[in-house]
Amino acid sequence: MDNLIEDEGFSDCQREDYRDNSDKVSYEATAYALKILGKYDLLEKKDLFGKVEKSYNSSDMQDNLEDALDKIFSINTQTLYDIFYILTALNEMDAEVSSGLNAQILSYLSSLSKSTGGFGGSDDSTASLSATYYAFGIYDILDKDIPDLSLHKGFITLCKKADGGFGGNYNSSSTLTCTYHAILMMKIMDDFKILSRPDLTEKYLNSFYVDNENDEDNFGGYLPDLNAKYALISSTYYCIIALSLIEDAEFEDEDATAQWVLNRQNFQDGGFCDISDGSEQKYSSMINSYFAYETIITLGKESLLEEEVFQLEFEWYDWIIFCSIIGGLSILAIVAVIMWRRRRI
Repeated sequence: MDNLIEDEGFSDCQREDYRDNSDKVSYEATAYALKILGKYDLLEKKDLFGKVEKSYNSSDMQDNLEDALDKIFSINTQTLYDIFYILTALNEMDAEVSSGLNAQILSYLSSLSKSTGGFGGSDDSTASLSATYYAFGIYDILDKDIPDLSLHKGFITLCKKADGGFGGNYNSSSTLTCTYHAILMMKIMDDFKILSRPDLTEKYLNSFYVDNENDEDNFGGYLPDLNAKYALISSTYYCIIALSLIEDAEFEDEDATAQWVLNRQNFQDGGFCDISDGSEQKYSSMINSYFAYETIITLGKESLLEEEVFQLEFEWYDWIIFCSIIGGLSILAIVAVIMWRRRRI
């Protein structure tokens, strides 16, 4: 995890000259990095006496994240996005915020709740599905009941479109991201009745799948929208996770999708990155790496990750052995030539 920045959190990208500040601490990347570390049991370790010591949440990172959360409230720069991912990161470290900060967060959420249902990004903005998703997620992490749940459920229902997808509000067209957010909120509520036609939503999600085997860049992946040039790791993750939560929904081709994801791996650092036009030098993203990992796991193809690692190691050791043999033969040849010349003399 070379993206760790002085116990403050993780960056999304290690590129030093990255223009969008992806080499700075990202709360989203930090949350996903900790999730990956947790899945591999790397968040804790035991000393010789059996005492559990946290590898990444011993003290500094947890304190820094709590300070960051406190700071954004003190200077009034808080956003649902930042609060959600800071809380997600702290939750991965089994840390709880103080009662005072907890009250501030709940008060902030209350100020964003709309009388017609849903949550807005600010107290003077209209409700949006994405803001409602982050609000639901924050309530879920804090283990608090969502006030006026039936009202918010009505807002989500009104965002449902005829094509089976969901839009950002009553009037907007359906998008993949909004549909993903809507289905995750149904998971939080443990109520999927909003999907009156699950088969229609399944069809909508699978419409982004690229089934053209001649399209080497995209076959097996899912497009972010139907006019996109390239399938993305994020859009593929959104579709696979959403489909996995819909009862009886099926993936188009698990094997092709898993292979497409594996083909996005950057073997320079082991992370994952999207194909894009422009520079041939690609930089892995912590967020994309988490999406790729979760997609493979959700597809039930985790063995492919192990096989790929084994294959890489095997090829590396093959190369070492090959070079060693060549080197050894070269030395033997030189010795043989020297001995032959001495005998002639």
